[in-house]
Amino acid sequence: MRGDGFVRRNSWRRTGFGHPDLVAYVRRLGEATRRAGLGGVRVGDMSLPRGGLYLHTHLSHQTGLDVDIAFRTLSEGPEDRALGPWRSFSVSPASPRPAGRHVEELLRLAAADDRVDRIFVAARIKQRLCRTAVGDRRFLDVLRPWQGHDRHFHVRLKCPADSPHCRPNERISSIPDDCEALSRWWKTAEALGAFAEWRAMERGAYTRALPVACQTLAEPAVSPALTARQTTEPDVP
Repeated sequence: MRGDGFVRRNSWRRTGFGHPDLVAYVRRLGEATRRAGLGGVRVGDMSLPRGGLYLHTHLSHQTGLDVDIAFRTLSEGPEDRALGPWRSFSVSPASPRPAGRHVEELLRLAAADDRVDRIFVAARIKQRLCRTAVGDRRFLDVLRPWQGHDRHFHVRLKCPADSPHCRPNERISSIPDDCEALSRWWKTAEALGAFAEWRAMERGAYTRALPVACQTLAEPAVSPALTARQTTEPDVP
């Protein structure tokens, strides 16, 4: 539940499981953010014990290669607040505390790891960073605009070297990384259509049964209380 530079949220959710590459990544990121003076990271959902489909929640997070991390780090409040609701970062120009330097530094550290494939953030957060980031801007190429990521960012790792059956993610060519194109494209009918098409495709793909190799793993018992609480969680990537 906690370690050097990180605290996990929601102890009642059995979602803190992942490939050893992911566990090591979370630890490295926590140490890096603490050394940078940002404080430890607040870790959300990873994967279920055997992987596979969540109950009415994430359409991804099924392979042990995904993790949700709050934008607000432990330096911004008491540690016990890590387990409470995550507040949104405002990206409105009129906000007294818009997403800025803190978010940029955190995302730069998260994207710097060679094992990272992509990081999902709210479109407006990437738009702001497109306007304000200076120096090495290559980290912006890793950031993918996606709905529902204003409270946390979602890191997805590349296929591990020891997983020959893992299929690499294809580049999402329908959603531009280019900062100028992003500012024009995100709220167009094309963008909304692409999101709806993705969601329909993912629902079909992620309802299939676990691979045989996963089915042979022991599955811990699920309490009725846990199942009831999981069904109330929002449906996000």
